[in-house]
Amino acid sequence: MAEVFLTQPLQIVVGSKWMSDDLFKRAASKDKHVHVLQGSNHMQLYDVPKYVDEAVSCLALALLSSAVARQVRRTVRGHCVRPYVDRV
Repeated sequence: MAEVFLTQPLQIVVGSKWMSDDLFKRAASKDKHVHVLQGSNHMQLYDVPKYVDEAVSCLALALLSSAVARQVRRTVRGHCVRPYVDRV
């Protein structure tokens, strides 16, 4: 189903690449990224502050980049620009 439904920008944040490679390959999105939190596992992404902070920063940057890109596309008609956004 990822081939059909995952067409929007996609940011995957994982503790290990187990199963994430398959999702990444199958996702239909042209704007997709995977971020591996080295040394963590799935459960640590919920309650170990250093991993939670890194995951949230990565996701916030992806959401901000996507929102800025949408605004730029609305403003600059006929041009598709992917803006550079500093880490939040």
